[in-house]
Amino acid sequence: MKIPVSFRKQILGCEWNETRYYIAGRFILARSGMAKLNCWEAKKCGREPGGARSRELGVCLAATEKRLDRINEGKNAGRACWAVTGTLCGGKVQGSFAAKMSNCMECEFYKQVKNEEGANLVGVKKILDKLK
Repeated sequence: MKIPVSFRKQILGCEWNETRYYIAGRFILARSGMAKLNCWEAKKCGREPGGARSRELGVCLAATEKRLDRINEGKNAGRACWAVTGTLCGGKVQGSFAAKMSNCMECEFYKQVKNEEGANLVGVKKILDKLK
């Protein structure tokens, strides 16, 4: 049975990738079934390739950094943006990892990824090692 979009949004506040979670007459909500957004989707910055603000502000490195593809189940660095120089936050392009990390730790998107990934969150050290 397909779970209606309105129900998914009401209960979870997001879409699911998988919709076959009606078992034994009740809904089974599975964490792995939730759609995981990349930063440009969650923040709606428009800096992904072809995005609304990519011409004005440039394409964000989080959207193109292939060395971090699939980290925290994201596309490129879409779920590891806090480790990438030049991302957009508060309408301003951010600097190096060291300069921006304290702001990133307070970011709602970072907290969302940390919550969604739980014990599987790829740590900053491992992410930075991939960028060397």
